[in-house]
Amino acid sequence: MFEDEIEYIEFNPTWTIPPGIIKRVILPQLRKDPDYLQKKGYLLLDFQGREIDPRTIDWQNLKGFPYMVRQPAGPDNALGRVKFIFPNPHFVFLHDTNHRNLFNRQTRTFSAGCIRTTKPFRLAELLLVENPGWDRKKIDRVIASKTTTRVFLKKRVPILITYTTVGIDAAGQAIFKPDVYHRDAAVLAALEGPITIDPDVQEILRDFAEKRQEKTNDRL
Repeated sequence: MFEDEIEYIEFNPTWTIPPGIIKRVILPQLRKDPDYLQKKGYLLLDFQGREIDPRTIDWQNLKGFPYMVRQPAGPDNALGRVKFIFPNPHFVFLHDTNHRNLFNRQTRTFSAGCIRTTKPFRLAELLLVENPGWDRKKIDRVIASKTTTRVFLKKRVPILITYTTVGIDAAGQAIFKPDVYHRDAAVLAALEGPITIDPDVQEILRDFAEKRQEKTNDRL
């Protein structure tokens, strides 16, 4: 859970697979089958962006992972046709998807950490409202070009990533969802524990109380 700002949008994105997925999925598969990347349509690159033949690597004895794995842009790309970037150390961002059928599932914890959006092109249109000329027609033209295109927002947009297992449905009724990230126990323990206030927050509260008292005195 964190707060950030969306800085840019990338149309027809490539997908550079993050380290966690490399460790959990890619490397074990390469140890079983050196042709795994080719079968998936992925590229193995060095850190200078040069393509490497996976069959020339001794995957069984490799120490670390001094490479990048990248999926080219296209209809099969896991990020779909657009991604929304707010640079952060967690490698989390919003994106389109090539598996829109998953939105019909009751349980949708299929992502490796990033967040799929149901209406990505409408979201792009709204975020680019301050960028002259970037209406829906231009967005559609850029997507149709199949060229990876990065557009920085003229006005950054704040974004807050949260996690909750309780919500309200369309009828106004409370709904309780599975705690898939196992965070509820820690939250409940904190709520039931002793109350502590950060010194900086205490200073803010004191300033607020003083200003409120000054306004009260002025009215009197």
